[in-house]
Amino acid sequence: MLGRIYIARPRANTRFCKIGMTSGREVTDRMQELNSTGYGGFCDWEAIKSVVVINPLEIEKHLHTKYREWKVPLNSEQEVFVIDDIELLFEELAKYNHLSVEEHQEEVLKIKAGMAAAHLAEVTRLRSEVSSLDTKLVRLSSAYTRSQDELRALQRKYEDLLEKSKNNYKKEPQPYKHLRVCCTSCAQRYDVFVAFGQSLTICPNCKIKNSVKNIDWSNS
Repeated sequence: MLGRIYIARPRANTRFCKIGMTSGREVTDRMQELNSTGYGGFCDWEAIKSVVVINPLEIEKHLHTKYREWKVPLNSEQEVFVIDDIELLFEELAKYNHLSVEEHQEEVLKIKAGMAAAHLAEVTRLRSEVSSLDTKLVRLSSAYTRSQDELRALQRKYEDLLEKSKNNYKKEPQPYKHLRVCCTSCAQRYDVFVAFGQSLTICPNCKIKNSVKNIDWSNS
């Protein structure tokens, strides 16, 4: 895998430097990323040296190990060093500079072309899924419309049946019985018409309620 090993410094404090690598993109893009995230507490990183190499990841690891005594203990993920004699680091980088810029740019173009092809394939797949979902949506919409039509038809049938039942309904006359009741309080006898389901009558003399339960309505 082709890539670049770069040395970057913040303009605010040139005693610090970062030894990093990038593959498939330009060093300037990496600098923008460092500055946008405030890497190492700085937002003004700039690359002062970069070389094209074959195995950038291995070389970066080797350089980090070699200069680990000068690493700033910010955190385990950040690779910031304090190296006063930067020329020594430049000389170290020159040992790995075996590729031309043209070869590196060609590799970058290949990687970008592969990424573009993968992106196009993903877009095509998503479009196919969207088309399939649109088809399902049309079917569901059609089924919903049919169900609504059927529901309205059933509602009309119900209303028609309800109207017919109202027209055909004939209210039966309420049955009554003529009784002669003896008041349980004043012994006054009085005549009364008792409706079906009625269980009490009131004596007209003493106003006491009298029970009229257990009436035989079979002949009413």
